[in-house]
Amino acid sequence: MTRTLSFPWSNTMRPLNVLSLFILLFPWLFIRVGGAAEPVTPAPTRIAVYYNVRAPYVVSKPDGTISGLTGTPTTQAFHAAHIPVAWVQMPSNRQLMAIEENLSPACSVGWFKNAERVRFAKFTKPIYRDRPTIGLINTASTIPRPPIALAALLQNTQLRVLIKEGYSYGPYVDRLLQKSKAVPVPTSMDNLVMVRMVALRHADMMFAAEEEAAVLLQQSGIDAARFRILHFTDMPDGEQRYLLCSRAVPDQVIRSLNAVIPPLAP
Repeated sequence: MTRTLSFPWSNTMRPLNVLSLFILLFPWLFIRVGGAAEPVTPAPTRIAVYYNVRAPYVVSKPDGTISGLTGTPTTQAFHAAHIPVAWVQMPSNRQLMAIEENLSPACSVGWFKNAERVRFAKFTKPIYRDRPTIGLINTASTIPRPPIALAALLQNTQLRVLIKEGYSYGPYVDRLLQKSKAVPVPTSMDNLVMVRMVALRHADMMFAAEEEAAVLLQQSGIDAARFRILHFTDMPDGEQRYLLCSRAVPDQVIRSLNAVIPPLAP
């Protein structure tokens, strides 16, 4: 025999509709034990920061962070803006590919700004300004002695210029290279290997930042007497370097970084 349970209020209480139930439960969504209502704040976005060890611009530190001419202002900016970071060492060409693929929030340290990169990336305020670009030349080459303008030098059809693939040397040099009659020698190697290539006469000349040239020669282990540093008479002031970020980096992160990056000295 089946018995049906009945309750004294079952015939008098009307069923609650969804809106009434929500109104009753809504205040409990914000109540903590022993506390009052408190909205939930989302965790800050963790940004992957790509870098490539390249003294004196970027130097790796034992604690996993970086220092150097562009490394130090990068570390300071993320720290001051309270943005969590995952430091990722990566070759330069792969960094650029990862930023363009835009699969995750990521920034890369110390890039020049040009029209092609603006198409797929976000930039912060500049973090460093280079000294003028110089030419690092094998002394056995027949390149004329200074003074000489780069625009004139690149009309030499016998000159072999080592060019890093996917790299920008700044608007002025990039523009001259597009019109150059010199022989380009493309490479994906880093600057230290490029110095050795010039020493071995795979090319006559490479470009370098003036502040980097002495470090490259020292690290290469090659006698500095085998090279000449050529200052070009038509070379403008050095280019500004920026943090280059993927489109997945929120605009608020860019604004927070810009708020703490100090202006460059004139």
